[in-house]
Amino acid sequence: MIGRNIKSANVSLVIPTRNRPEDLKKLLNSILFQTILPKEIIIVDDSNDNKTKDLVDHIKNEFFAKSVNVRYLRGGKEGVAQKRNIGASQSTGDICFFIDDDMILDRDYIREILEVYEKYPNALGVAGYIINLYFTGFSVKNKLSNIIRRILLVFHFTRDACKVRPIGISYPFPLTKIISCEWLNAGSVSYRKKVFKEFKWDENLKTYSISEDKDLSYRIYKHYPNSLFMTPYAKIFHAESPAARFPKKYVIYMGVFHSVYVFYKNFEQTLWNNIYFYYGLFFGHLIHQILSRNPYNVIYQIGAYIQLFKNFKEIRKGNFAFLNKIID
Repeated sequence: MIGRNIKSANVSLVIPTRNRPEDLKKLLNSILFQTILPKEIIIVDDSNDNKTKDLVDHIKNEFFAKSVNVRYLRGGKEGVAQKRNIGASQSTGDICFFIDDDMILDRDYIREILEVYEKYPNALGVAGYIINLYFTGFSVKNKLSNIIRRILLVFHFTRDACKVRPIGISYPFPLTKIISCEWLNAGSVSYRKKVFKEFKWDENLKTYSISEDKDLSYRIYKHYPNSLFMTPYAKIFHAESPAARFPKKYVIYMGVFHSVYVFYKNFEQTLWNNIYFYYGLFFGHLIHQILSRNPYNVIYQIGAYIQLFKNFKEIRKGNFAFLNKIID
């Protein structure tokens, strides 16, 4: 048990950001009043103006007064995965937290994460619990929606479990205890610094870097089973900022292409795995878009399939250079 008199720890917080100074300010304020403060905060920014830098320059003295070093780095124009790698490489703490810029931390967030590392010395990664992910309770409507999601092999909720399959992942809801996981969400995760001597965020996954969390954490899980954990006591709120987001068409295309790349990279190419994956990709995800009742999403999903067939070899290798040419 970490003593309540301990006010700081040898940990680094890495925050990738782009054009979200207002959201970043709320996150930094929630860090400032943590019951255990980090050694340093590393902000990796590729905004197209100086508003984020100005914010950091304005607020860093408040952290300095509490012996927290705030470092501002420009870079990571290729995407979130690249930003996280830059931050990890520059970090000096024993544990490296990665927090998305539109998150807000509960006061005990860092303390509760460190409690898990202390309780489980074998832990290589620990994630906090996003308290507002999609829905907040299991009404009859939500239960039915979740059953359909599981059948369609898309993102769904499972009690006290976060599982990885060839396509589709589960997030624990409800989460009633500290659990061992197969994957950890990138926006609310921490890893021991030594992890990055062996593993990196995959920079082939650019911009939003969709599926980069599944890719990294599942690779760690396969090499070191029972080394990843999630705690319900480290609560984090995802504000889901509307700022600096890509068009829905781009996101849907990335979702399809990145899913294919991550599947071939991380899973055995057995007949069963291929049947499972392509059922989910072509049937499950398309039906899910149809059920969304947004005709544009359905059109974009079909368009993504067409481009997948045209660019399959490049996608499988993780080469997505063609994407910007087909999105207009």
